[in-house]
Amino acid sequence: MPHDRTYGYDMPYYDWSPISTRPPLQWPHQERVALSILLSIDHYQWKPTNTFN
Repeated sequence: MPHDRTYGYDMPYYDWSPISTRPPLQWPHQERVALSILLSIDHYQWKPTNTFN
């Protein structure tokens, strides 16, 4: 069953607005905004061992 593609989210929980139309992000008292990039390095087995028996 095809569905027409439209802009925005397909849920009613919060409004959608394209980032190009948003005002610049500013904190109170003209404080600076910091950006932090965190890299999570985890290890998971692709084929777990059969330990359920």
